[in-house]
Amino acid sequence: MYSPTPINDANFYAALPPMQRLRQIVDGTFFRPVPADWWVVISDVVNSTQRIAMGRYKEVNLMGASTIVAVLNVASGYEIPFVFGGDGATVLIPNALKDRVASALLAVQSMAAQSFHLELRVGMVPVADLSEPILVGKLAISPHYNQAIFKGGGAATATELVKSSTLAQTYPPQLAPGTKPVADLTGLECRWQAIPSRYAESVSLIVIATMATAAENDGVYLDVVRAVEATYGTGEERHPVAVPKMHLSWAHRDLLGEAKVFMRRPGWRRWSYLWWLRLVNLLGWLLMRFGGKEWQNYKNLVLLTVDFQKFDDGLRMVVSGDAVMRRVLVAHLEEGYQLGRLIYGYHVSDHVLMTCLVFERHGQQVHFVDGADGGYAMAAKALKQRWEQRQSQRKNQ
Repeated sequence: MYSPTPINDANFYAALPPMQRLRQIVDGTFFRPVPADWWVVISDVVNSTQRIAMGRYKEVNLMGASTIVAVLNVASGYEIPFVFGGDGATVLIPNALKDRVASALLAVQSMAAQSFHLELRVGMVPVADLSEPILVGKLAISPHYNQAIFKGGGAATATELVKSSTLAQTYPPQLAPGTKPVADLTGLECRWQAIPSRYAESVSLIVIATMATAAENDGVYLDVVRAVEATYGTGEERHPVAVPKMHLSWAHRDLLGEAKVFMRRPGWRRWSYLWWLRLVNLLGWLLMRFGGKEWQNYKNLVLLTVDFQKFDDGLRMVVSGDAVMRRVLVAHLEEGYQLGRLIYGYHVSDHVLMTCLVFERHGQQVHFVDGADGGYAMAAKALKQRWEQRQSQRKNQ
């Protein structure tokens, strides 16, 4: 089993120097091993592809975000790393939080079943159980948000353990004696309309290098990042969210998800919450249009805290461009796939969805973004198909 260099400080993540550019994910000086007494928290919606086909992707996104906010509210006083995966999440926690996080996860799982009739799989894997390391870094997105970066293979292994049918009963959260599941979901918001792509389309992309060594894989990832930058640009031009296209929603379909999170049972309380959300959005619209400078700049703050590019034992990003750009990038990725250097999957949308964690209205917040009709989940499906195709070809050789 993996035994990383001991780090006794539960806030080791807070002390990490942040990367300033995505291509620095290949620089090992920015990474530290997770302490052996930490835990990997995994969540994902079971049969998410079927739910997406039913038009329920906004709800699927919401369950992954709910996991993260529930753990973050338990972890007050700690800075902990997390990655949003579309239909789930990966979070790392110190041992001191284990019991309270277990309680929160089980409460979110219950909420998913009761309010949305979704099966949310949750698990907690001791880092000491992993055969591969988890190396953690962080990418500076804005003064208010650092995006966690996971390398080494350990996070992917933890996900496999939680999803394994033979180990299903090994890693579920365990309640401490005499306690009940409790989750604080304060900060979870879902109040924006689906956002039209900055250009013609938004591409949700996942790339996993398949070389023999970590150094070779780093070379593959650096090549892909450079290809994305050469094709889509190096700055705001590839960002999937544009300020002029951001609009608060008053529509029932857009606000119902948040209402169901906080008001599980249908009835007058949920109805009242929906109308309260509309009033809050009306106030927000007025403040962003006629309020002070801080409020008039609020959409720009949101833009700076969108998690549109990340690394979680694989490169994940949502970029906006046109079909010509996409074909150029896909041709480059296909060449790498045919050479056995990587596998990839992508999904094209004309809108993106944004699910928000807002802890300070003009400060600490993060906005999870994904393609509006499948995004990362559909990209993962395409990636899996390519992986199976490669495995089949090898068997037939």
